[in-house]
Amino acid sequence: MPPARVQILFGEMMSLIYEREIRLMREFGLSLLEYYTLQIMSFTQEASLKEIGHRLALPKSTVTFIADSLERRGLVERQRNKDDRRIWQLRLTELGRRRIAELLAKKAAYTLPILEALSDAEAQTLVKVMEDITQRLRDSR
Repeated sequence: MPPARVQILFGEMMSLIYEREIRLMREFGLSLLEYYTLQIMSFTQEASLKEIGHRLALPKSTVTFIADSLERRGLVERQRNKDDRRIWQLRLTELGRRRIAELLAKKAAYTLPILEALSDAEAQTLVKVMEDITQRLRDSR
């Protein structure tokens, strides 16, 4: 397949995913960056502002703004790191855990049927390709 075709298909797929995620974020009253922050925290339960900034490629000032917004709404709480008091950690509150669980369940409701339509071989190939692309993107930072 010509590289231009791959770029077009990849762009269209990303656009469709982005469009659905934006609708979902609006339904939950979140910005995309707030959603990504909560999603990171759903895997780790807590993360430093620096870690979040690194994972989202955002400056500290933007991460602080996001943390302030999520904290005001009771979705996260800020705590000092036990080992290094200079570091602030964000931790999901119970409300934050419930909200991100609801959001991820809604997201799964529209993504799982698409993925379940793939054969096992297609799913394995997709995972392998996505892992390779992700690693190449990480390596090129």
